[in-house]
Amino acid sequence: MALSEAAVAKALTRLGHYRVTTAQYVALEGPPDDISGSLLLALGLRESLLQNINNKAQSDKGCFQITERYHGAFLRSEPGCPEGTWIGVPDHSAFEDGYCPRFTPALHYALSMLQQARMYALRNGVTGDDVIRFAIASYNAGLGGAIEGYRAGDIDLKTTGGDYSAWVIEHRTLINRWLNDHPNWKITTL
Repeated sequence: MALSEAAVAKALTRLGHYRVTTAQYVALEGPPDDISGSLLLALGLRESLLQNINNKAQSDKGCFQITERYHGAFLRSEPGCPEGTWIGVPDHSAFEDGYCPRFTPALHYALSMLQQARMYALRNGVTGDDVIRFAIASYNAGLGGAIEGYRAGDIDLKTTGGDYSAWVIEHRTLINRWLNDHPNWKITTL
């Protein structure tokens, strides 16, 4: 179910100007790959409403809900922020219950996961707009789930709610609309 424009605006303003613009700058790094800052923000919106929180089981961490099951090494290497905050504290890692990764390292990590999935999609015959949707779906369902869905004609077949990539794309549009209405939150490129 889509969030209202007001809910998207609330999540973005709660996240803050610095983090919203950081997502846009990080997305511009490297060669073009169709992964925008708005898309990264929409991914975080789907995962946590852009909050630095953990799931109830304490297994999925932070704004991008990075799972300790497959990404424990990353979470162990990151200073832990107490849930609901963005500042790491000494002697705690993001792997620990009650702690999350910092925004920018988690953002880079999520971007890397999307970029790797995008390359996998291209190597496996995924074409057109389905490439980015595949990368998004794989963030939730894994590469196997995304390729199974793609081959069945429904990229979101194995995703939570059966709509994961469609939801993220829809909310990317809402985020872009909000950024256009708030130009001081939107970066400009040369």
